Parts: sequence; C-alpha cells; structure tokens
Amino acid sequence: MPPTQTVENPPDGGVEVRFRASGMRELAGHLFRWGDQVEIVAPVRLKAMMAEALKAAQAALDRTG
Repeated sequence: MPPTQTVENPPDGGVEVRFRASGMRELAGHLFRWGDQVEIVAPVRLKAMMAEALKAAQAALDRTG
C-alpha cells in the first residue's frame, strides 16, 4: 500500500494528522518527541504501547533515584 497522509486543521487550532504506519514501536518513538503536544486518538493498541513505555521509563528513573 502506498504511503498516505491527510492533515486537517480543526476549529480548536490543533492539527489532525491521519496516516497508516507499519511499525507501532517506531511510531511510538517518534511520538515521544512531541511530549504533551500530541494526543493519540487511535488506535487503542498504540495508546496502550505508549502507556507501557511510560511506565517502563518511570520504573527506570525510580531505580536510579
């Protein structure tokens, strides 16, 4: 399937980007760079992966003090 992407500008001033990705882990890594500037709307699997990655990162920080 060829890469596709759509960009919309909703009335709230944000930007909504829709696309298909082949790898959730790579996508999650890119999304982390945006910090609290990004909201994952879907898929649920990506939201769960991000939540688990955050827990793992917090646990690593807690171990090192």
